[in-house]
Amino acid sequence: MPSDPAGEAAIGSTVGPTAAGATPQLSLRGLVKSFDDTPGGTLALDRVSFDVAAGAFVAIVGPSGSGKSTLLRLIGDLLPPSGGEIRVCGHEPSEARRRREFGMVFQSPVLYSWRKVLANVELPLQVQGVPRAERRAQAMASLSRVGLADVADRKPRQLSGGMQQRVAIARAMVVRPRILLMDEPFGSLDELTRERLNLELLELWRATGVTVLFVTHDIEEAVFLADRVIVFTPGPGRLAAEIAIDLPRPRDEQTRTDVAYFDRVNQVRRALRGAMLAGEAPTGEPSG
Repeated sequence: MPSDPAGEAAIGSTVGPTAAGATPQLSLRGLVKSFDDTPGGTLALDRVSFDVAAGAFVAIVGPSGSGKSTLLRLIGDLLPPSGGEIRVCGHEPSEARRRREFGMVFQSPVLYSWRKVLANVELPLQVQGVPRAERRAQAMASLSRVGLADVADRKPRQLSGGMQQRVAIARAMVVRPRILLMDEPFGSLDELTRERLNLELLELWRATGVTVLFVTHDIEEAVFLADRVIVFTPGPGRLAAEIAIDLPRPRDEQTRTDVAYFDRVNQVRRALRGAMLAGEAPTGEPSG
């Protein structure tokens, strides 16, 4: 693909580094989601197509109501698509879910208050029927990866919001998924906690090699974390732009002060602003 001075790739390209001809780990083709299939129903996503390569970190930004969270729920087999195709590690979402190919982290931790931290992390393995000793060992290892082995015997209410979200990440990772789907996981946290968890997430990504698809409203967070940022239009959600984030890794607090970082933040902001203006254009037809 020819280089682009604005850092924008053609829509529908493979997202993330991959060898030429390699099979993408996540593939969407003409994905459509309507919450009422009759004429005049609410169209949430309209003909969304893109690929994500194994090991990539991809962020999705867009205005409220652009279908970002709906997209993750379609990939995660929590909603059925109205049209198009989804392939997760070569499988339909239902089969990928059965094979534990992906883990999900939601906007709130969704922890069971009556279960200790270790028991919360064990839960996916317990559902799978993994023997108690084995699942406890795996759950402790997953808690250790997020720095929470020392709170395994506490209840969720005894933890801060940031620690609860780290428990949720440990639970999603305990099945050793190939893809981690994250729906604004740090959106409710204060800025300093959020920045710390950004760094911890990048370290987890580096250490495990998991592919990450990360939804956020925060442009600076998207640029700091991702290899590429996908920009959605206002609802119905369509792809407005894909912007390569070619900042060097590993990233740290110094990254947030670099001129190149601010340049990429501004590129994403311009793309999002353009998408929103196009969505407001009085054309009589949904904008593309």
